[in-house]
Amino acid sequence: MRHTLFFALLLLASELSANVAQPGIWQAGGAGAFTLLFPEDIVAFRQVQMVEERIYIQLHQGFAVVRGDYWLHNTSDEELSFKMGYPLNGIIDRSPSSYRNEIVLDSLHAFQVLLADQLIETSLVGENSTVYHSPSKWYAWPIEFAPDQTLKLQVYFLVNTNQASILSGYDRDEYNAFIYLVESGISWQPPIGKGQIVIQTADGLSLKDIHGLEYTERFIADQQQQLLIWQFEQLTPSSDDNVLLTYGHRNDNFDFPSVVRHAENYFDAVQGLAKITWHEQSGDSVSYRSVYEVDTRAASRTIGFVFFALFYGPWILLAIGLFFVGRFLWRKFRRSQLEN
Repeated sequence: MRHTLFFALLLLASELSANVAQPGIWQAGGAGAFTLLFPEDIVAFRQVQMVEERIYIQLHQGFAVVRGDYWLHNTSDEELSFKMGYPLNGIIDRSPSSYRNEIVLDSLHAFQVLLADQLIETSLVGENSTVYHSPSKWYAWPIEFAPDQTLKLQVYFLVNTNQASILSGYDRDEYNAFIYLVESGISWQPPIGKGQIVIQTADGLSLKDIHGLEYTERFIADQQQQLLIWQFEQLTPSSDDNVLLTYGHRNDNFDFPSVVRHAENYFDAVQGLAKITWHEQSGDSVSYRSVYEVDTRAASRTIGFVFFALFYGPWILLAIGLFFVGRFLWRKFRRSQLEN
């Protein structure tokens, strides 16, 4: 999956993850009306609440492993039968004020869904998105709820995080980048009852290898187990709740297909992360810079100076010339006044 974010600078990232949801399209970048991909499922829309979600993310060099556990509750007194899904492609516009911030989805890898610990079959539905604000191709599967029933769903997948670069002016940083779209859970009946997002560095990485993290105040760190943890309750998700971070460095020779071939091994490893316990009271606060900040280099300053000189140089020289001409004429005028 590839995603592209344009801000006051530009972030090109390789993969994006999202919450499980009812397949559909948010118009006007998620702020407008929601259109179901399966109109016949309108009877179930906003009848199911995500009462809890737990997301486990392991960051490796060039990729991430994701496990999502979701508890979904039918709040109605009717039996519900509808399609559930995970977005596969589309463009989500997140452009506050004058900034440009777009996320483009175009693939998932080794995607698996389990219901009551049983693997279920998924199918690709919809068409490739070619317009903004339309995640319209999904992995989808049918699901049924009895009245007042709660079901547990598990999702596993891999994401390629290796092809990311952040551009500001003439400076470019090439990191790994990861995004988890919490906001896609808004298609359920709000709010999300409670949840936690646990991020662990692996593959020789540590928390010190994380370069940028948005909304750091939400997270606590377990330095001993190399964890970042965000816990929340009664959350009505928005774009401000998405998890966005950069880490490591790009490897131009990265072999992601080989990683996908060993997906089951990585899924087994992330199971261990779900069993880890920690004490929130003993967690440390964290401080990272924004993912949109870029290191300024000497070459960039040189290029900036050259362009400044080319654009403003003639005007500066003209102003200096006018100053000396004016001073010469003023002195000449003063001498003539004294002689008279």
